[in-house]
Amino acid sequence: MSVMTREDLLSEARESVNPVEADTAQAMLDSGVKVLDVREPAEYMMGHLPGAENVPRGVLEFKVADHPVLADKDAEILLYCKNGGRSTLAAHTH
Repeated sequence: MSVMTREDLLSEARESVNPVEADTAQAMLDSGVKVLDVREPAEYMMGHLPGAENVPRGVLEFKVADHPVLADKDAEILLYCKNGGRSTLAAHTH
């Protein structure tokens, strides 16, 4: 059995996510979409998108059942982080 590397995980995740460019993200923000910041709390406190809720990537699976932003499984959610890795993995979370 081979161990998946970080790049393997990201490559697999990228196949099932829908990345958006800045103008599309802005349109989503303007429309009132739910926003989830998956960075660490210290990063979030340094600045975040308007209306963003902070659920760090490392605890996302534990918060899915009881966090209001994540309650509606059909809701459109804009996920973001610093460089895209954490948000890609978060979007791929089942």
